[in-house]
Amino acid sequence: MTPQRRPRRRGRDGRTRRQVLVGAVTAGIGAGVGGLLYDANAFTSGTVPRNSTVQVAADENAIVGLSIADSVQRKTRTLLAELTNNGTDPYTLTVALDDLAQGTLYGPNGSGDSVTLTLDPGTTGSIDVETDEQKGTTIPFTISRSVPEFSFSIDRETTVKGGFEEPVTLELSGSVSSPGKGNSGKFRFTLENTGDVDVELLEIGIVETTNPMADYVTGNGSLYDRDSGTEYVTDRIPIDSSTSGSTLRAMDPTPVLDYQANGDDSKLVRFEFDKIRSDSQGGNVNMQGEDVKIELRVRNVRDDTISTGTVDLCSGQCDF
Repeated sequence: MTPQRRPRRRGRDGRTRRQVLVGAVTAGIGAGVGGLLYDANAFTSGTVPRNSTVQVAADENAIVGLSIADSVQRKTRTLLAELTNNGTDPYTLTVALDDLAQGTLYGPNGSGDSVTLTLDPGTTGSIDVETDEQKGTTIPFTISRSVPEFSFSIDRETTVKGGFEEPVTLELSGSVSSPGKGNSGKFRFTLENTGDVDVELLEIGIVETTNPMADYVTGNGSLYDRDSGTEYVTDRIPIDSSTSGSTLRAMDPTPVLDYQANGDDSKLVRFEFDKIRSDSQGGNVNMQGEDVKIELRVRNVRDDTISTGTVDLCSGQCDF
């Protein structure tokens, strides 16, 4: 006798118990949505491929919507993912970096390489990330829920933007903030890091000025930080690139300009050259309305390479 097959058990809506529909679309935040749907009495776990924006559900009335950032900014806290509970029950979700050394996650309940968030029905929560990885680096991570009635684990990834690609080009800009009035000899200026790598200022010199009488900056306090009063250069600074030897003088301490201004260091420093003087006149010169070209020797904080270059400090249009 040929044995009879048992009929497949069907749910109230006529679907088989093992039925599962999987769909996905490649997208970033705000893009289209695919679906990974589970019968209420069917599978309790599942995975979907990377590079997709999807929805997952324990049943047709409890959906977790995901929006993943295509890229994140290097070295600054940036939105990584938004998670929405479109269902009727609270969900606690875990987001974790695959490589714990790639950065720090930030959620409503704290920070670390793994964070959790609890979403009430109809609410959306966000997860941020901060990373020091180089531009173009892939950061994989996992979004998961693990409870007997409904568990899932979804692999996702994002890419680091910003930061630097080799070779690194340092970018410093300068401006005249308030030249000293009269024959004070003072010259005030600002240096700002407009590049994408932290820069340590090692040495500074003056190549030329538009005041032909300016010959040097006196010693015993040549260069100050106007805000903190820190004295960076105490030696006499000559003003003439044609002189024997370099015009560069060591800065001590050496300020660091943070390109994102998101750490302990400053993105810009307001300096003052004190007592720019004339050999022929034997006194201070008037620097009001004058331009100054400085020379800087700097260190790339990322890879310790040393570079030298000039920055124009101009009251208006440069006359060099």
